[in-house]
Amino acid sequence: MKIFKKGVVIVSIYFILFCSLYAQQYKRVLVDNFEDGNHRNEFGGYWFTFDDRADVLGEIEPVTLRYKHPQVVNGSTHSYVFPAPDPTGTATPFQPQPHGVKNSKYCGYFRFDVGRSNFQYAYASMGTNFIDVGQNKDLPSVEMKQYIDLSEFNGIAFWMKVSDDILNASGQGKEVKIKLTYKLAPGTYGDVPKEVGISHASGRPLSSDWQFYVILFNRLQDGGWRYPWVDNDRYFGDPYDDWEPFDILQDGTQATQPRQSLGREELKDTTKYPPLPDKPTRITRGKFDKIKAIQFQTMGKADGARTGEVWVDDIYLISYDTTTWTKDSDGDGWNDYEEFAAATDQNDPNSYPVAYSKTGKSTEEESMIKKVEVSPQVFYPGDGTELVELKDGKKVRGGGTVIFVSLRDTSKSGKVSLKIYDSSGKLVADKNTNKNFISEQPLTAGNAVISWRGYNNEDKLVPPGIYIIRADIEIDGKIYTKYTTALVKSYKVK
Repeated sequence: MKIFKKGVVIVSIYFILFCSLYAQQYKRVLVDNFEDGNHRNEFGGYWFTFDDRADVLGEIEPVTLRYKHPQVVNGSTHSYVFPAPDPTGTATPFQPQPHGVKNSKYCGYFRFDVGRSNFQYAYASMGTNFIDVGQNKDLPSVEMKQYIDLSEFNGIAFWMKVSDDILNASGQGKEVKIKLTYKLAPGTYGDVPKEVGISHASGRPLSSDWQFYVILFNRLQDGGWRYPWVDNDRYFGDPYDDWEPFDILQDGTQATQPRQSLGREELKDTTKYPPLPDKPTRITRGKFDKIKAIQFQTMGKADGARTGEVWVDDIYLISYDTTTWTKDSDGDGWNDYEEFAAATDQNDPNSYPVAYSKTGKSTEEESMIKKVEVSPQVFYPGDGTELVELKDGKKVRGGGTVIFVSLRDTSKSGKVSLKIYDSSGKLVADKNTNKNFISEQPLTAGNAVISWRGYNNEDKLVPPGIYIIRADIEIDGKIYTKYTTALVKSYKVK
């Protein structure tokens, strides 16, 4: 009996050690699946979009644009991103997009156009910070509280799909980057990125169907504007000097470029914020201990797609045994760490990450409908003759928006009906009225064009906000449904 009990104890110890080892090596933590329908992730941070309008030295910090309005350079020659960045910091127009992967309710989405920018490297992105510290984010006393330690993880997994104009771009344009931003020290200019092309790093091509990607942190590379002198300095030079003569580096040489600390006056009190003895952020072997945000970013005007759309869903951080990166236990073409990240069976060749079925084919909606596009996506409501008053007293003429529906098969005809919902999910318009003509509109030769002027079913202008547009497309007696969104600009509601 004693021997038996001793054996049980030994087995139990081994089991506990095994579980402890497994817990250390294998972890899957949700960042966001968007199903709560709001603009916050599971860590409490906010989703945002970034429209690159600033000069190349970057008088703004992209990943904190929730609290900063982008500076427009040379008038209107700037990039465009939808949803638009929040200019006030009191809220955010970012909202999840309906119809996510595997028919889930919501996903993340942004649409961009960098072709109108004069800036050669203009880009747009969607991202999320991990910790929100409010309007005082630039004070050094709270600045470092925005970062979390991700050193226990070694990868990020997510579903993503892109629009055809990204896939049809030339060269590097057929790519979307993933970027993690981290901080070197309080007061240093902006945030330092590690980034990589998603299809390049994952080995999975971009697709207009939902595709599963896993990016290992050790594939990320230094990104952004490179300052070679940073590598020679312990903490990005003297954190109190922006102008010539520039910082004296640790090796005694003088930096050739400004560090651009954004003029943070509080940092000048060296007794309160002394220079740091060493870099507070370690970037070694794909591990990070001061991570601020994750971004999904276009390649830029010079070498990327000029226009496009990106959808992202079910984002996880993963930790997996690095000694088994290349192991594929069931021989299905997906490595074990990829299947772990997707919660599929690593030992079943018929279980692997696909969006719709084991054949990997799209839903009928995806295979039938080429696009449902709104232009403009940001507009003032009205029929073209009605004036709406802005908060500053100015009046503008509202013109509504146009919904373009295209089928992949241009020989098909049918009809389209729109249903308009506000951001809370309340139906506001679905009938033909004196102002709206949105029900049972003709679709011929695979195309339909429908105007929504921003009126509800009572022919009253809808208030400002984000609206979900549902298109029910009837073809050969069967209805296919697609969703998109539009933003009604702010005006005085009567």
